[in-house]
Amino acid sequence: MGLERTCQDKCIVSCGTEPHYYESLHSTRLHCAKHVPEAWQLFYYGYPDGCPMQADRQYAFKIFAMQKAIDSGRRFILWMDCTFAPTGSIEPLWDAILSDGWYAQLQGKSKLGEWCSDAALDIFSIDREQAMRIPLVYSGLVGFDMNSRDGRVLWDLWQV
Repeated sequence: MGLERTCQDKCIVSCGTEPHYYESLHSTRLHCAKHVPEAWQLFYYGYPDGCPMQADRQYAFKIFAMQKAIDSGRRFILWMDCTFAPTGSIEPLWDAILSDGWYAQLQGKSKLGEWCSDAALDIFSIDREQAMRIPLVYSGLVGFDMNSRDGRVLWDLWQV
């Protein structure tokens, strides 16, 4: 790809918001240290500072934690749920983020229209037909290139 990426511009972010996640987070951390040494790690045992609790704002911890990495000047931000444990290089993943500006794994052939209520569709002014054309993605492994227009737009939209 021609771009030298270093520990200074790549960051893996994760949280174990409650004690029952700490063991999984520790495993993720150890696997990342071994197999992804090129990335800075920002892992939280608990919630990031200022983050509302899960019951008050679902999954806000992902946004708050990733924002800390962005604020530190990292370019490539990868959210990795604490259930992930890399067993080898994730260089192809960094390449995909560089190439496309973002990364999110599709949830098979699932579409928003199969899982979204009419009330939620109304909030976003989307009809069922439109929703059936919107693929769902997993939010457990999501990456952004903050220097990419597409990556920045998707990051901004994810925070809404």
